[in-house]
Amino acid sequence: MDLEQFRKLYNFFSNLNITYSYIDGNPLIVKVNYNFDGKTYIVQPLHYISENVKLPGDEIIKKPSVLNREQHNWPAGGDNTDQIIAEMVELTSVETNKSDFNKFLKALRDNIRESFNWPPRYWPNPLNNNHWHDVALFVKQCFVDPSSIHSLIDRPPRERISQPLIARLIFRYLNEQDRKPDCERMAFHADYLMIKNLLKSSEKFLPIIARESKMQTLENLLVTNKQVILTGPPGTGKTYLAKRLAAKILNIPDTEVEKEERGDIENSFSKARFSENTLKGTWSITQFHPAYNYEDFVRGIQVITTDNGQVIYKTVNRILGQMAKVAYDKFRDKPDSCPRFVLIIDEINRANLAAVLGELIYALEYRDCMVTTPYEVGGEKGIVIPPNFYIIGTMNTADRSIGHIDYAVRRRFAFIPCLPDKQEIENYQGDGYKPDLKEKALILFDSVAELFDSHLSPDFFKDDVQVGHTYFMAESFEKLAMKFAYQVYPLLLEYFKDGILVEITEGLNINIDNKSLLINLKKQNSAAQLYTNILRWCQPSTKEEPSNIEQIQPDKEIETPSPEDA
Repeated sequence: MDLEQFRKLYNFFSNLNITYSYIDGNPLIVKVNYNFDGKTYIVQPLHYISENVKLPGDEIIKKPSVLNREQHNWPAGGDNTDQIIAEMVELTSVETNKSDFNKFLKALRDNIRESFNWPPRYWPNPLNNNHWHDVALFVKQCFVDPSSIHSLIDRPPRERISQPLIARLIFRYLNEQDRKPDCERMAFHADYLMIKNLLKSSEKFLPIIARESKMQTLENLLVTNKQVILTGPPGTGKTYLAKRLAAKILNIPDTEVEKEERGDIENSFSKARFSENTLKGTWSITQFHPAYNYEDFVRGIQVITTDNGQVIYKTVNRILGQMAKVAYDKFRDKPDSCPRFVLIIDEINRANLAAVLGELIYALEYRDCMVTTPYEVGGEKGIVIPPNFYIIGTMNTADRSIGHIDYAVRRRFAFIPCLPDKQEIENYQGDGYKPDLKEKALILFDSVAELFDSHLSPDFFKDDVQVGHTYFMAESFEKLAMKFAYQVYPLLLEYFKDGILVEITEGLNINIDNKSLLINLKKQNSAAQLYTNILRWCQPSTKEEPSNIEQIQPDKEIETPSPEDA
């Protein structure tokens, strides 16, 4: 199954909601509600019966409720689904549009078949021998929560088939030589290759679907608000997310941003970057700092030395003024089909944002309205921020070196939290990535997170300062150890010095199997020795290891970054 096929099936079952209720309190007679794409179809009555079924091996047990073949004579030697659809359509309520329900049932049948990918000899069995809502509920769970199906399969067969999700399901009729008068059908036990293949596809593609869904939500926020700020502590991928969001609304594939991040200049995202010389391109990025001002960002005076040595002072547009003018020209030419433009402002809170923006605070809210600036460029003192111009800022919430963004500016931006996310480490698959590397990365992440649960000063919020997940995403044990020793540890040490982490008596104690690692935060350690010890702890043992790795001893001090530089 490829991504496009998975996405189609996932969308179908995600949009399908099924509920059922007992008629007159009888669990063997039910009413089923299918809700799909805003339409509801009600089917009743559907009948169950208690029946003996065979388990793998020769064990026979009685299932309390399976398809009642006397009421619904659906089992057949071949594909009987068209007849079943016709019968279910006749069981719908009067107000149900029977033509729509017929189309829905055919789509349900086809999507179940495509999801299971049963061999032809087995294909009709799931729908010939069961009520379709029971099958659909199981298939939906395979798509939305594959881990729960894995947990179900891990149970012993007798315990497994009594679980609600498959308790009413039959797999197939037994071969004639295996049938007995009191047992004619095989229970559905879920431990099939076809199910496992579906679960593998779900585990492979669900992170991609989740990421796409998140990006769609962010795009909707940006399109609606025109300017957003991604906020979060160090290591949560804010700048990378800002680039991906820019690419999203510019209709540039996500993969092109990945190429740009790797330094591959042959990608459409890099080629679309705005040039201040040619005024070509649709996106740009700038980074604020405490000395950054209005004249650096909007308009200012440029000093030009001519060929004969004469000094000329010229008023010019800076990055925002340039991009806004190009975007406005495009908007005036074709207001309904003009290209979009995106400016990313990294570390937006490190400058005095109100002073940097000046009168453009008004222009951000009232798009397509001209505001007058102190500088005249090309005979025009006004600037317009058009509707096709978007701003994405990033803000490090651990940065205490600057003040807060004032309320007038804050009201004009939508703030989107980017928090440490363990699931990102779970989903990460780098080049040459190893499963046991993921295990070590998760243990390191959890151990560091525990510091913020147990030792965070009450003056701080965990979501503002906890070390982010990107520090634990690496393609090798060496890179993981290097990130921890040279990035995570110095940041933790700085937090301890600044009183963000308090009351630490022993330090960071990490245990796995028979090995433990104790990192002292009260005294600085040699980064090189820390790297070596973490690497020894991380890598799989090739021979018997001692029960403890020696605690790292203080060495000469290493330069540590402040939280705002991380």
